[in-house]
Amino acid sequence: KDDGMLDRLGMISGCGTGYVGYFMNNMEKAAKFYGFNREKRKQIVLTTFEGAIRHLLETGISFEKLVEEVATPGGITQKVIKNLEKKRYFATLKASIDQGYYKVQKIARNLERAEKAVISGKLY
Repeated sequence: KDDGMLDRLGMISGCGTGYVGYFMNNMEKAAKFYGFNREKRKQIVLTTFEGAIRHLLETGISFEKLVEEVATPGGITQKVIKNLEKKRYFATLKASIDQGYYKVQKIARNLERAEKAVISGKLY
């Protein structure tokens, strides 16, 4: 509806592929510590994401419901997720995305100033 909404969409969707790639890269690094070779690590991570996405698309469940389905109370997945929460994973992710949004806003302000300068005949 407006440029601000487009900027916010870009922070989630436009940049999101990079965030997912970053998360996948770190999952692959973790798999390395568990002794998997490079080819197997990549296959494990890709298959994990593919399976999760396929399940979400086929069932129509929410992301939160997917977590509930997988994170058995007292189980391994729940332990990992609780540790991520303890380490403030969401807060860190949100603050990081906010930094990108601030950068987008700064770029937009600079472009506005440059446009006004060109229109008024003044160049920086």
